[in-house]
Amino acid sequence: MVRAEAVRRILPEKCVVRAVEYASADDFFPAAVMEGATRQWTTSLAALVRPLPDFDRCVMGLRERLDSFVAG
Repeated sequence: MVRAEAVRRILPEKCVVRAVEYASADDFFPAAVMEGATRQWTTSLAALVRPLPDFDRCVMGLRERLDSFVAG
């Protein structure tokens, strides 16, 4: 279970340490990152996760969660 209040507290601290700036959840999904993640999804993750969920569905869910965490 993900505790939203903990994510809202920890996420900004972690981003400062890693020198990551964001204004919205979209900032966590630049094109280069998404291209790499798409390639790695079936080549690397498929051996570890069965059945492998749909990439687009997972990304959409993650974006929605991040939107709620970033919006506060």
